[in-house]
Amino acid sequence: MNSISANLNVMIKACEKASKILIRDFGELEKLQVSKKGPRDFVTNSDVKAEKIIIEELKKAITDSDAYALARNHNFIMPQHLLLTLLQQSGGSAELALKGLGSNLNRFIEELNHQVDELPVVRHNVGDVKMSPELVRILKLAEKESNKRGDQYISSEIAFLALSQAPNCQEIFKKHGITQTALERVIDELRAVSYTHLRAHE
Repeated sequence: MNSISANLNVMIKACEKASKILIRDFGELEKLQVSKKGPRDFVTNSDVKAEKIIIEELKKAITDSDAYALARNHNFIMPQHLLLTLLQQSGGSAELALKGLGSNLNRFIEELNHQVDELPVVRHNVGDVKMSPELVRILKLAEKESNKRGDQYISSEIAFLALSQAPNCQEIFKKHGITQTALERVIDELRAVSYTHLRAHE
């Protein structure tokens, strides 16, 4: 099984702090971290370090996904849960990206909700919610894309980009005529605007 890298481990640590329900699951993921020491290895549990690397928007979406899965008696947090919570963040990157593509946000969310409703239900769920292997794969994909872009963190818009490649989520994106190329373009535009705004307020 592939190792989980430093950045993703820090992201996991930040989410642990925010959601007690996920601690057990994240602990299992930590066993996969690399053992050798180097500049990219996970070397600290510092909350300050974690908060610098993970974007608050994404951290909140992951912990909201946990609560959302639990409320619907799902025992796994699936990519659909995370995609849904990202889209429901008012003014968030995912919402802005969809609007930038001219997609109908409400219809997109409605169809995604329908998919979530069809996920397997666990009767008498006592809070044992785990991160699904599918979502772990998507987070790894997001990390790979972040590294390619030279980012030091996994941002919500990159997670959104990765989620568009999750098999079940991909169906909805295609239905709305959203291609990977178009999504990458609008995300690049959003990041450029965000960067310009930050530079202007330095």
